[in-house]
Amino acid sequence: MADMRTYLALLTVYESNARTIHWCISGRSWHTSHERYAGYYEQLGEFMDQTAEQLLSMGMQPVNDAEALELVQSSDIDAFLLSTDKAYSVDTADEACYRMFKQLHDFALELADDDDLPDDVCDVFMDHARWFRIEGLYKLGRATRVVDSFQSEKPPVTEVPSATQHLPEQTPEVTVIETESTPEEDMAAADAAIAEEEDEEEDDD
Repeated sequence: MADMRTYLALLTVYESNARTIHWCISGRSWHTSHERYAGYYEQLGEFMDQTAEQLLSMGMQPVNDAEALELVQSSDIDAFLLSTDKAYSVDTADEACYRMFKQLHDFALELADDDDLPDDVCDVFMDHARWFRIEGLYKLGRATRVVDSFQSEKPPVTEVPSATQHLPEQTPEVTVIETESTPEEDMAAADAAIAEEEDEEEDDD
């Protein structure tokens, strides 16, 4: 079962990635892509804030940057960090972002379907899942076509010595590999899951 603190940790790591891409993206359509990624990290930051508030409302503590990194490192999530010391093409950036948004979508959808969480909390995560479905599975899926271009093995996540430091700038190599599903199939699966959740909500009413 998905865990709210781990979801917040993944949002934290991937907000950092989106900010890195915003700074380091290069090549064609630079201006529009630069602005688009500003919108992405701002939205992820809003989702971080909402998730932290839900944790506090339930008597749990949010995570800081160092704790987020430790949680992601200790989980079975195939997470990754991007470095600020290299430039990213639009294609590479969008493929990385597709993967981030797909992971976050699946995590949010699992939280939205958690019977142990209050209904209003589940609604927050359903809203997150819808946003990731549109921006990731649909828009980025159509833009990239070739997705999940990162190595199949989980890249190492480096610990930081102090909670006051920023996330480390480690990055996996990027290679194009075959995937078992297409963006269209991911989108269809996401639609079906959300429709099933909405049907259950209507039955409960």
